[in-house]
Amino acid sequence: MNPWRQFPLLRLIFLFIAGIFAGYYFPSPARCILIGLSVFFFAYFQLVIFSKRLISFKIRWLPGIFICFLVTGMAWQITVNNADMSQDKDLADHTSHKDFYIAEIIEPVTQKPGTVKAILRIGAVMNKAKWVKATGKILVYFQKNEKAVNLDYGDRVIFYSLVKEPPGPANPYSYDYRRFLKTMGISLQAYVKKGQWATISRNEQNPFVALALSFRKTLLNIFRNNSMKGRELAVGGALLLGYVDDIDPGLMKDYSASGAMHILSVSGMHVGIIFVVLEKLLVFLLRFRYGRIIKTSLVILFVWFYAMLTGLSPAVMRATAMISLVAIGNSMQRSPDILNTLAASVLFLLIWNPCYVMDVGFQLSYLAVGGIILLNKSLYNLFQPSNWFIDQVWAIMAVSLSAQIATFPLSLYYFHQFPNYFIITNILVVPLSSLIIYIGIVLLLFGYIPVVSLCVAKILVFLIAFLNGSIHFIEELPFSTIKGIVINGWEILLLYLFFTGIILFFHSKRKIFLFLSVTVIIFLTGLAVKKKIDILERKKLIVYQLPQGTALEIIDRGQSILAGNQIFVLNDFATDIIQNTRMVLGYKEKLKLLIHPLINNPKPVISGTFIKKGNFIQFSGKKIGIINSDVLPDTVSQKLRLDLLIIAENPKIRIADLLKVFIVREIVIDATNPAWKVRKWIDEAKSSGIRCYSVSGSGAFVMDF
Repeated sequence: MNPWRQFPLLRLIFLFIAGIFAGYYFPSPARCILIGLSVFFFAYFQLVIFSKRLISFKIRWLPGIFICFLVTGMAWQITVNNADMSQDKDLADHTSHKDFYIAEIIEPVTQKPGTVKAILRIGAVMNKAKWVKATGKILVYFQKNEKAVNLDYGDRVIFYSLVKEPPGPANPYSYDYRRFLKTMGISLQAYVKKGQWATISRNEQNPFVALALSFRKTLLNIFRNNSMKGRELAVGGALLLGYVDDIDPGLMKDYSASGAMHILSVSGMHVGIIFVVLEKLLVFLLRFRYGRIIKTSLVILFVWFYAMLTGLSPAVMRATAMISLVAIGNSMQRSPDILNTLAASVLFLLIWNPCYVMDVGFQLSYLAVGGIILLNKSLYNLFQPSNWFIDQVWAIMAVSLSAQIATFPLSLYYFHQFPNYFIITNILVVPLSSLIIYIGIVLLLFGYIPVVSLCVAKILVFLIAFLNGSIHFIEELPFSTIKGIVINGWEILLLYLFFTGIILFFHSKRKIFLFLSVTVIIFLTGLAVKKKIDILERKKLIVYQLPQGTALEIIDRGQSILAGNQIFVLNDFATDIIQNTRMVLGYKEKLKLLIHPLINNPKPVISGTFIKKGNFIQFSGKKIGIINSDVLPDTVSQKLRLDLLIIAENPKIRIADLLKVFIVREIVIDATNPAWKVRKWIDEAKSSGIRCYSVSGSGAFVMDF
């Protein structure tokens, strides 16, 4: 018997996802292909109905082929339509100059130290003194003042600003915020100063979403009114309500490095607890006629309301969609296969928004659930202790291992690190976070009863403080995290192939699967050796994007020579960026040199093929100069030839002045220079026919030797 027949929706999901990727990378012919497939599909069934003799048993596979192509074509077309709706192509003409825009705030605003961050949907743009209809999402940072703080979901505003594409990764292997925004359908951003915007109307929002957001504010105030603050309020808001704006970077680092990051995002565990509570509270409805239908309807309604309350993240939508399908199955007194239920929820969400397939949270959430469904029972059965407590601990370990195996390759690809103590972390945080959620629900239900709420709040604050302290303790343990792991797409597939082989070997005891896994490991080892050889042969120059200071690094055969001003040496943020690049690329620091003002002339530094004298560097046949002061030689007998000239620390010079002294192939302007001067230098360099690269505008400059 073909095992795939039990999971028809699971088969369709792979085809649907393939169609989504086709729509992203090859959008043009989607509609023609879909129409053509539909015509062939219709023609085939006409033959089946009217000319059965023409249909041979030998070609019974033909309808299946048609269905496969039809599903892929539908996904293709849905993706293309979604891309067309998410961003009006005409808006690209307005990214080179400032314009007036009318837009509506479509998500809750977030207050930052100096700005108010909001996601808006553009409705119209001014074009040649006329308002023209436009569509597209845009991320806007309003300069913070009393007026901006009062902005809210549903407000319609008119603003005057320059819109542009979000910047890519600022430095090598740093977080790609532009890619994250793209998964949300956002391809533009703007900064709006005070006085350059006005509110047209207020509260023109979806009433259900508005109700959910208003209710979330009320619940957060219950926490605040019961003396919850700081990190306890941040974690409590994230755990119960999906409110993550108050989580500071240090807390985020602790949870990420210890392997507990998943509990800060509302997901299956949280929605499952809400579902169980609702099932218990509404069980009395089963006594009445149509009570089962009413109970199921109320459960689904409240679960989706909770999903809106927590922000409708992909993870919570996955859990909510699955639980809704389970609730429907229970009302019909049927037990649907969990894999088909999982596949149905994927299909539902991807039809709703194909961009979800690119979302990291969506991918990891479904992989974790899939791993638990497929692996947890087999892992748990490997060890069956008689002691109840040990059995509960082992059950948590089995679930944690199942989820970790399923998400391990993808986690390495996105985060370049692995939490070594994830099992210890989950043994602690899974029961503790569940207890916090239950006690938090009690506080939210009885928050207006002073004595009860105060006692419950104190218990809740103690538990969250203990959770935060435990997470921090685990994160600080020696070897808590392996960092700097870099894998590519092919290595992801090989790792999944390895785990599949191991699992199938233990399931079937067939040696062919063990042979497959061993072969994959040998191949991966070979790739690792090749990477190490590449590191030992690599020669590279990096000019980092650090607004606070200048830093450039020359990588020479596995070692680095770092040069910069004193500011970056004292800056922890800059140090973390450089350390992250080192870990990922696999090299070690050899020298650290200060870049002095141009008027100074310290002794030369020589290391192999690296020579630094003053602000001039020669390495591997390339000559590099650094201009970080206003002083230039008045006259020169012969111009100095440079392969690269780096402008840093806002000198008062013109490109024409530099060209009197240097013959330059390319100019790099680092991030310590103001934006207006960068634009001026770029225009001057362009008019002189010289390539010019802006680090602040395009990210770190990288040159391979």
